[in-house]
Amino acid sequence: MNETEVNSSMLSGKEVRVFRSIDEIGKSTMDSISDDPFFTYGWFKTLETQQTYEYSPIYLAVYCESKLVCVAPFFIELIEPNSNGLFSRLLNLGFRQNKALSCYSPRCYRSKILFSDNRDKKIFFSLLSKEIDSICKKQKILKSQFPYVSEFDKLLIENIQKYGYQKMPGITTLYLDIQWTSFEDYLKSLKPKARGKARREIKKCRENGVTIQESELEDLTTKLSDLYANLSLKYNNNKSAKRIFDSYFFSMLNMYAKEK
Repeated sequence: MNETEVNSSMLSGKEVRVFRSIDEIGKSTMDSISDDPFFTYGWFKTLETQQTYEYSPIYLAVYCESKLVCVAPFFIELIEPNSNGLFSRLLNLGFRQNKALSCYSPRCYRSKILFSDNRDKKIFFSLLSKEIDSICKKQKILKSQFPYVSEFDKLLIENIQKYGYQKMPGITTLYLDIQWTSFEDYLKSLKPKARGKARREIKKCRENGVTIQESELEDLTTKLSDLYANLSLKYNNNKSAKRIFDSYFFSMLNMYAKEK
């Protein structure tokens, strides 16, 4: 179902509301639709009130008969110039600043749309796409994007190109490309030195009361992504953390997961 296949009867009773603060949606309402700690009222409220990073949030919420059924968090970002010439200096002064409307939860590197009703996802996405286009035109935003789409998000993966978006392979996504049937297979895929270190750190985890259990692949990638972002930002002095494919990840997990 694309935009042309959504008729007026499908849209009856549904509307998109635009909010600039998570308080306008409300804590209980937002948390009732969220299944992800990085897409909760508390997380977005923290982003809005902290002083370290500057965020310009836009929350698109779909209501059906006055009931919240869908939320898509967006943030307006400046597109960084690629050169250091005169054009870059003009950009820094505020002239011709190119902006992007990005759908994701900052500091966790995941694009996601929250739904309370799985039956009408495509209809809700159609409504959102129209509102996204309207916001970009009114505010002269150069482009909208979903920069960190999970391979497990079938709605976005299968439908986003129908609304004018282009798929591009991302190099910054923290979702794992799972190629192993078990955790033991993953360990075997590491180089011998890294594999030995990983096993030692896992043993230390067990000795310290931290249990590592295998889970379903989709859930596993989400949890590892959460942990990786958490470790990288909180305990690595905001420097680029080493990739999850070496023993450093397990060393940090052993150090910090015990009290989490």
